[in-house]
Amino acid sequence: MYQFCVLLSDFPDSGHNEKGYNLVNFLKVYFKESGINIIDNVNTIESISTDILFIILPNTVTKDTLSKIKFKKVILADYHDDINPRWENSDKKFLLSLTNCYSKISIPNNSQDDLKFGALPIGLRRIKSYLPLLQKNLSSRKYDIFFRGVATSYSQKSGVLYHQRIEWINEIINSNYISSLGIVEKAGYSLADICRQFPDMNLGEMQSKLVTKEIDFSLFFFQLQKAKISLCATGHARWSYRHYESILAKNIILSTEVNSVQLLIPFSEFNFVIVRDYEPISPIIDKILVNVKAYQEIVNENHSIINRYLKNGYYSREKKLLLDKFMSYI
Repeated sequence: MYQFCVLLSDFPDSGHNEKGYNLVNFLKVYFKESGINIIDNVNTIESISTDILFIILPNTVTKDTLSKIKFKKVILADYHDDINPRWENSDKKFLLSLTNCYSKISIPNNSQDDLKFGALPIGLRRIKSYLPLLQKNLSSRKYDIFFRGVATSYSQKSGVLYHQRIEWINEIINSNYISSLGIVEKAGYSLADICRQFPDMNLGEMQSKLVTKEIDFSLFFFQLQKAKISLCATGHARWSYRHYESILAKNIILSTEVNSVQLLIPFSEFNFVIVRDYEPISPIIDKILVNVKAYQEIVNENHSIINRYLKNGYYSREKKLLLDKFMSYI
């Protein structure tokens, strides 16, 4: 019998993360691989038994196909940013007859279908080889500001899309911070695309900072460590990987509103400089840069807190606190 079986999402065009491999990689850190079974296609398996079955949604699994798996408990889950469960082509009625446990990266605040929500582990990168390069003194860093992010937008409750990332970049250009800005990523967008979408913006000066392909992580993290302030604007979700990467790089974090975000590694324990929606960031940046040294203790404390959960920026059997939190949702 397996401890865990993970039935990967079979939704068309699902990426590596959306299929559920982040969960698989997390489980492999804390449990023996022989106790973990990964199911890519339930139609091809023979009968198996498991203590806990994770079904990653959307998923076309049916009562007949699932009859091949004997389980003690089922947990539904999805790795999408939106706050609602992702049913799509799933048999919602059947799946809800199996369990009321549902896990997402960020736990929704609103009750849905009487579901009991839990938090999923995110996909992390091992950064041990980059940590020795860390410049600990904020005041001596090359860049005042660092931003990396695709020009994605946040869907507000009203249904209106909020383009906070573009909003912040536009303000930085107009505030003459361009010379002190680290690398910016526009993967999936050309400069012309952005100008067409935001015709009131002048992105000419940004051209030298924009890159057209995904940045190699080693280059990205090396550049991030050279910055005093990291901009963590909202994308599709309020949280982003940039928050965690910036904590590890010991940046001052200028963050979108994250008071409603509930993650496995909780944001509530960290000290971010919060920017309200539509609030100008230039006055906040100016205030920080006047006395950067005052934030050194804060970034050091954030770094200490994340090391309670991770080792060298990644999951570790030595860090039981994170495993305990994960298991508390199961």
